[in-house]
Amino acid sequence: MKPEPMNIAVSVSKYYLPYTYVMLHSLLKNNACPIDVYVLHRELCPADFDFLRTLTHTHPLVINDCRLSEDQIPLSADDNAAPAAPESLFYLSIPRILPADLPRILYLDSDVIVNAPLSALYAADLTHHMLAACQTASGIADGVLLFNLDCDASWEPFFLQKELSAVLPLDPKVYNLPARTAYTAHNLHYETVRTQAAIVHFCGSKPWEGNCFHCDIEQLWWDYAKDVPFYEDLMEHTLHEIVTDPTVMNYISSLRLEHKQLLDIIEKYEIILERTSCRDKHSSRLKIALEASAIP
Repeated sequence: MKPEPMNIAVSVSKYYLPYTYVMLHSLLKNNACPIDVYVLHRELCPADFDFLRTLTHTHPLVINDCRLSEDQIPLSADDNAAPAAPESLFYLSIPRILPADLPRILYLDSDVIVNAPLSALYAADLTHHMLAACQTASGIADGVLLFNLDCDASWEPFFLQKELSAVLPLDPKVYNLPARTAYTAHNLHYETVRTQAAIVHFCGSKPWEGNCFHCDIEQLWWDYAKDVPFYEDLMEHTLHEIVTDPTVMNYISSLRLEHKQLLDIIEKYEIILERTSCRDKHSSRLKIALEASAIP
């Protein structure tokens, strides 16, 4: 019997086309089942789809063109007056525009890396749920969303109200790990993430951008990017931006200025204490600490 494909939805702009390619490559590399990809977009041309179909694979892959018309482009729930939502909100249109015979579909942002098989996630029991997703303090985490398209409930009120009782919670450390937060807030590093996370989300600053600080977890993205045929172009773009973009140096300069201003305040404070004959030894300790932490 022919195996059922894993249905995947992605929303893509011209800019994100090569990064979507890297994401899909990581998906194919770690999942051996047939995969049908539904590309949600508003601006891609036939050549762009020819490009996506050059993905190397050893098992069936189908790329479906799902162009959204103006009336299908979802409005932001936070700004209903907006004429069109960015591609990051195209997932809101999934229940309305995809074929009615699809029982479920997994939406993946273009800036994620699939680092392990997703068969367990894709087969999750959604009998009593509309969606499977990771949850945050503010609600549902975008980027990885498993839709139960067999659900009879209305999707419009669900997206507006985001009823968490209708959402099957996923482990964010496994299925939607935000790389920057993992590094800065939880002190996780490349080796741990590489062996434990199934989906890593590079939201915020991107591994391929040079206008930001980077962390070692980003090496995971490059591990998969090095297999694509335009790897050198990706590297050249990133290196050029690292060399020419002033964002990081401007930030370092502002830190140096702030550091100098703090030292000047401490020196003035010490002069006042000396004049009043009540010098506080703690101010000297603070000054020593600031001088030791000076940015080169």
